Amino acid sequence: MESPLSGGAVLRPHLSIALEVAALAASAARAAGLGIRSEQGRDIKIDADFATDARVHEELARRSPIPILSEERPTTAAPDGDRWIVDPVDGSMNFARQIPFCCVSIALWSGMTPVLGVIHDLSRDDVFSGIVGDGAWLNGEPIHVSDVADRSRAILCSGLPTASVHGAAKLNAFLARAEAYKKLRALGSAALMLAYVACGRCDAYAEDGVAIWDVAAGLAIVHAAGGRFTIGRSEGRERYDVEATNAVLHAV
Repeated sequence: MESPLSGGAVLRPHLSIALEVAALAASAARAAGLGIRSEQGRDIKIDADFATDARVHEELARRSPIPILSEERPTTAAPDGDRWIVDPVDGSMNFARQIPFCCVSIALWSGMTPVLGVIHDLSRDDVFSGIVGDGAWLNGEPIHVSDVADRSRAILCSGLPTASVHGAAKLNAFLARAEAYKKLRALGSAALMLAYVACGRCDAYAEDGVAIWDVAAGLAIVHAAGGRFTIGRSEGRERYDVEATNAVLHAV
């Protein structure tokens, strides 16, 4: 059955829901403080992850019948159906260490197709949003991807996912990809890095083995802002190899 989630007029109410819930979630994250719940390997779970997840689920469930996929709990959302995809705090280590690059990320996808996204910057209160086919915005003002056409002049955003094994081959591939670009930025929040691609501050994002909840909202906003992306399955639960660009670089 074709999803009813299409067209700006249909999706504006869903975007309003995501904006409202993201704002409430941001307040919950700040109220939770900087406590660390657990650490395992490179992964970290903080009090704000769980407090924000609870708030997002409560508020989304109250406003929308669409099921939710979240980093912090099991889901009944079918991968080929409509689903909210949530990362309660993307950039948990940054949040815990007060590095000002972390956010709440809420997306709506239909199967593997992004529909809309909201990214609420927890440090600056900047709000990035977008509806695919309708437009993208930063604090309500329209945004668009950059027009940089040469990788030697472009900024690439990337990272090394916490769930991956960073052996020599993986690190060499990471460096080989970065070498084509003028600058590399690894900022600790995939969602916000994608938001920076969407508004033209950066030009491309690429990461292998990244979780879908880390990139779902950002990919929606990049696409809404005129960019392009590719996504392919990787190893692990909801893990993907992702590349997103300003569209010009996608063809280079």
